[in-house]
Amino acid sequence: MKIAVVGRWNRHSSSRPETKKLWKLRNLYEKGEADITEVLSAEHLVSRRILQELEEAGADILSDVGIGQDSVYDHAHDLDGCAGFSTLVRIPETNQFHRQPEIKGELDTKRPTSAYYDLNDARVITKKPLMVCFPGPYSLAKQTKTDKPLEETTIEYAKVMNVRIKQAILNGAAWVRIEEPQISGYHYNWSDFYGAHKVMMDGVDKSKVILAVWYNFLHIGYLAAPEFDNFWLDFVDSEKNFENLQNLPKGKKLFAGIMNARQPYLETDEELGHKLNKIEQYVDREDIFLCANTDLHFLPWDDAIAKVERLVEFRDRLEDMTFAAPAKMVTPETSKVWRPKLIFPTSAVGSFPQPEDLRKARAKVRKVEMHPEDCEEIAIEHTRRWIEIQDKLDITVPVDGEFRREDMAVYFGVGFGGKLGDFVPSYENRRYRPVIYSDRVYRSHDITVSEFCCAQARAGNRPVKATITGPATLADWGLLKNSYYLQNPRDFRMDLARELNHEIGDLMKTGLLKILQVDEPALTTKEKNLDIDLEAIAEAVRGYEDKVYLILHICYSTMEALDRAWPKIIKLPFHQIHMETANRDYELLKIVDRHGFGGKDIGLGVLDVHTDRIETQEEILSGVQKALKYFKPAQIWLTPDCGLKERSEEVSKAKLKVMAEAAKILRK
Repeated sequence: MKIAVVGRWNRHSSSRPETKKLWKLRNLYEKGEADITEVLSAEHLVSRRILQELEEAGADILSDVGIGQDSVYDHAHDLDGCAGFSTLVRIPETNQFHRQPEIKGELDTKRPTSAYYDLNDARVITKKPLMVCFPGPYSLAKQTKTDKPLEETTIEYAKVMNVRIKQAILNGAAWVRIEEPQISGYHYNWSDFYGAHKVMMDGVDKSKVILAVWYNFLHIGYLAAPEFDNFWLDFVDSEKNFENLQNLPKGKKLFAGIMNARQPYLETDEELGHKLNKIEQYVDREDIFLCANTDLHFLPWDDAIAKVERLVEFRDRLEDMTFAAPAKMVTPETSKVWRPKLIFPTSAVGSFPQPEDLRKARAKVRKVEMHPEDCEEIAIEHTRRWIEIQDKLDITVPVDGEFRREDMAVYFGVGFGGKLGDFVPSYENRRYRPVIYSDRVYRSHDITVSEFCCAQARAGNRPVKATITGPATLADWGLLKNSYYLQNPRDFRMDLARELNHEIGDLMKTGLLKILQVDEPALTTKEKNLDIDLEAIAEAVRGYEDKVYLILHICYSTMEALDRAWPKIIKLPFHQIHMETANRDYELLKIVDRHGFGGKDIGLGVLDVHTDRIETQEEILSGVQKALKYFKPAQIWLTPDCGLKERSEEVSKAKLKVMAEAAKILRK
């Protein structure tokens, strides 16, 4: 049984001198202050170090590590006909962003792909079999900006990927992994992508090609498709894949993703063995390759290497081991809580643009060039200023703007005893430091009381909406290095929930809190934890459903995931559920049509926070009209889709102004 290492690697590790140098050179190159040859040389040194350590760890099949790529979608940029990247777009299943390719001509492969250079680089360094990773035509087409129909774009990508696959094999690739996360699940029509896959595989040695999906399961029928002999499946985030293996014909190879590539904890023999036992009910051991469920570039370097070593150790010991195998419906009508008297109230979601002086102040604090209290005063001043701005715009319920929070998960995670970890990729050429929880979650003091009181003091009679990050998001966006929580994922979330419940209690003690929002962007992105996450969210607000107007904010989700989770979500003890509808053309309202809303209010996202374009009053009024099919005017709150942190102050003000003006028209 062989061990395979997949895809791109973390090139942002601050603990490695090679990556520090590369990071510096890439930034200089983007400013025009470094030559591309310097960058390529630095990339080679990083690749060499990674491949050497992977060999030492005992991996049998290595990837080209993709050091020259920010994202797998960068492959589109290597094609003639690609006009570059249009903008940053969000991957719905995660909190990640990538640069969106833009196609303005006929696609061709005259230019060499970055994978060509990465593969050649790797071949010089190691004699181990190498794997090249390409995006699948359907997933690539779904993430592309173009005027052409999806079906046409998918076929065009299939034709050029056919050439790329053949080139890679000719150039020495032992395996070519085709990444198609967008086809996972049951909700797609095969005709959208099956024909393209036939085109892509025309004349290709299919024994060297792997079809890979993750985050969800691959449809049972596709496992028998004659175009593919090898599959890479996710057995961490998708239990359904175990069951569907009964439809995998004998002799086909399975790259079994039994190790979690997004968490640094090291799985036990029992955890890995339990997954392998279920797989071996349908697949012969000789046809199984062990691997992580996706790329290891989400982890700090040392943790990723430790993951590989753990998997090798498990494989080598296999022969000597045996393994064992919410509350009442809460609505504004049923609860005696504050609620705006006027119809179509307005509010922001939470964050506002982070001003430059505050960013510079935080940098000085990190360098010990400024006292934290001086930085705090700058944040307070911007809080006061934005309360006044919201008052002038006639926003019904103001927010403090979250100026004291550099990151919504880190702010609470550090307050709960977590420590900042090493840098990992976020999007484009950016990085962030996730919180690592090594001990039991514990809140030694309140976290948000001071900022809330500051905002409320300036807001006068207008109740300020307090915001907290929910337990599901804190758990999903944090990293675990703790044997207790490793064995007890429910306890991790419930401990977070209890501390958040105490935080709400401290806010209540001020005597000022009337409205509270729980932010849960991660809630529906990892469906295997959904029931535990829902239990934790209910625990976080337990005891306050009859004291505070409670809002649940959800974003970062697919229509399909929300549709499956909605019957459970609406049972949570919240008076309002906020939905990201503007940038979805109000498609999410179809969920309300199918499942209802449980008598709750809706936070209707009428402003797309991912673009600088200012919505018209007509667009907002049209969106509200769609919502009025399901809600009374008093149930509809007008809001942005999400926080405005990534927009400029000018754009944010303009968006809020048009929203407030539209609300006034609706009240006439």
